[in-house]
Amino acid sequence: MLPLHKVIVFNSLDLSLLINILSDEDIFSLENIQLQSVINSILPNYTCIFQKKMDTTDIVEPAINIIINSSLNKFALTIVNTKIKHNLSENYLLCFWNNQWHILPDNGIASILSNHDEIQLFAIPIQIGKFVNFTEDIVHNTINHLIDSNFNPKEVKFTKSTEIVRGELVLPSNSNNRIKLNVVYIDVNGDVYLNMIKTEFDNLVGNKKFKLRLTFSFSIDNISTHYSQVAPGETIAFFHSSNLLCLKQHHGSAQKAFGLNKDKQLILQLEEFN
Repeated sequence: MLPLHKVIVFNSLDLSLLINILSDEDIFSLENIQLQSVINSILPNYTCIFQKKMDTTDIVEPAINIIINSSLNKFALTIVNTKIKHNLSENYLLCFWNNQWHILPDNGIASILSNHDEIQLFAIPIQIGKFVNFTEDIVHNTINHLIDSNFNPKEVKFTKSTEIVRGELVLPSNSNNRIKLNVVYIDVNGDVYLNMIKTEFDNLVGNKKFKLRLTFSFSIDNISTHYSQVAPGETIAFFHSSNLLCLKQHHGSAQKAFGLNKDKQLILQLEEFN
């Protein structure tokens, strides 16, 4: 887990910025060096944190990465520079979500975020027919506009976006009181995130008794609020602030303890009678 950072307070006299960059390029690639150079020319007092290179063709993983990292770390601005295969973006969005700003390609990521919290979406203007340079045309112009708007969504002059590309976070399937869940993300601590959001859990499970089977001999039968509720080495299921069901081991890695990998399927068994 990255260290927590204090939310930056912006003012016209001392503008500093904590920037989180999610990229499918290597940190020291020419594209990312140019990106940092352009940001530095606009905002000399900024701190930039690169996440690990995201090499994926899946729309879900970058979206979950944003959801998790935005809720764990109070970034002032997240820049997402991904070229997801088979879903290349033609448009770009400026998003205000979870009290933070995001510059995103319109390739489905924003729609997944909007399923979790209220999000304000603005279309970043581009010239039709012109080759779009992400660093110059998108990042440079948008950060300048944010500065002019005092990072206040009410002062942003970009047109609000009402039609965006729909992404999909596949919901769990339920058959004969057996709910099939999939691992959609594993963070650096070995915490495992499943494709179950709290509202869906409330609808499918409610007050029914259940067992979430992690191995042949081990299962979880309750939802906790914090890992401090159990002894070190024990594993809980809880709803992360991203609204996703998460498996976490107290002082350990749930991924390693149970051999879980991305797309691994788990079964949540409902008891027919309470």
